Amino acid sequence: MNSQKFSQIVEAIKKRLEFMYQTKTDPRFSRKTSPTEFEKLVVDASEIVLKEMEISCHIDYTEGGHAFPDIVYNFGGNNLFGIEVKSSTQANASNTSWSILGNSILGTTRVNVLDLHIIFIKVGDNGCFINSARYEDAVSDVAVTHSPRYKLDLNQNPEDSFFSRSGISYDDMKNSENPIGLVTDYFKNQGLTAWWIAESTPAVIKNWNELKTYEKNEILAKSLILFPEIIYSKSSDKYKNLSKWLVANYSVVDSSLRDKFTAGGRVNLNFNDKTFKNLPRIFATLKDLSKLFMHELKNVSIKELQQYWPAYNPQNDTFKDRIYFWKKIVSEGFANNDYKEKYINCINHILPEVNWP
Repeated sequence: MNSQKFSQIVEAIKKRLEFMYQTKTDPRFSRKTSPTEFEKLVVDASEIVLKEMEISCHIDYTEGGHAFPDIVYNFGGNNLFGIEVKSSTQANASNTSWSILGNSILGTTRVNVLDLHIIFIKVGDNGCFINSARYEDAVSDVAVTHSPRYKLDLNQNPEDSFFSRSGISYDDMKNSENPIGLVTDYFKNQGLTAWWIAESTPAVIKNWNELKTYEKNEILAKSLILFPEIIYSKSSDKYKNLSKWLVANYSVVDSSLRDKFTAGGRVNLNFNDKTFKNLPRIFATLKDLSKLFMHELKNVSIKELQQYWPAYNPQNDTFKDRIYFWKKIVSEGFANNDYKEKYINCINHILPEVNWP
């Protein structure tokens, strides 16, 4: 058995199901039919088709089981193929939209098959509609419910599938020890942020005001490290990456994020030998958090630094290297600012441990 031949078998099963509905030979084509009964319908149609095609095959199906795929076709040895059955009994079922959520990308209940198809049966008040597709060709995207899952669209062209767009093959995903990492890396390379509920991410979304004071300060200090553009940029979207990071790592949302750094207008800062007047509020925030800033800078993982400081060289990773690099980013960010010298001098008073590059 090969993939092309199995595709022909699936198409024949689909036609058999349509015939069973049209001739009213099976009462299970009903809005009262359960997902398990729809699976058994596909099994019954499969047995008929395989017998008619004179193909020897053992059908492995467990009623009420949770294996993926639902039905496994064993043509001998390790020659295994599969069909995943999806069903819908919504009253307004139609033949136009064939989008549905698929299985988890983690695939913890997966039976390893050579190729996989999906059969989608929809029964509504206006009739029964049946469609089929090769599973990986139907994957349009990845979505999050309780865990990352595939989104399916049986009507899309195979070249429009998630796997075609990403360059990640379905076999890579099946065999990977870290499929979530494959997907998140792909989105990061596209300049996007993927968020999954995982052990490292709190599952409960919080508002900023629900955090404890020490939590807020730790996050603010780390934000200034990873996103130095907060200090030097005048762009209206300079908090964009920070807001994504906040959701992805802490499950925290805030509708007035900029106020956490700049609320209160301009400030004067006093040091033993110097007073800096009329500074943006962000400098006062940096001064207030300077000790925590240094602590977080020492302890942030090299992996996270590389993610947000892509030009940083991890081979020379010392505390001095880190703060030197951070100051270099800020210095370059102030390049066209009329007050560059004043701002640089002030930050050197706030963070005097390493001279400015």
